[in-house]
Amino acid sequence: MYQCHYSYNACGLGSDGTERLVNLVQEMQHRKTPENGGPNLYGAKITGGGSGGSVCVIGKNCLQSAEEIAEIQQRYKAATGYLPIVFDGSSPGAGKFGYLKIRRRRP
Repeated sequence: MYQCHYSYNACGLGSDGTERLVNLVQEMQHRKTPENGGPNLYGAKITGGGSGGSVCVIGKNCLQSAEEIAEIQQRYKAATGYLPIVFDGSSPGAGKFGYLKIRRRRP
């Protein structure tokens, strides 16, 4: 995820805000916590919106992950004055809702 994020930034499409959030996730991921044996957050990257869209964070589905995300929110707010909005979870996707097949008409 991080390599994808960095290559997106290398193209000039990133933003200071998304870069800061990804760095905070990476710091949190590498923080040593003896009680859980490993990281709760696995990675982050910019996604959607282009030039400062959203940051996708992948992590364990547990209370510690939610607490770490809340800490990242507060650290981001302390540094920038803005509190990032968190969208939690994911949808069932195309498996539940189906998909739309687009066919090209021949002239």
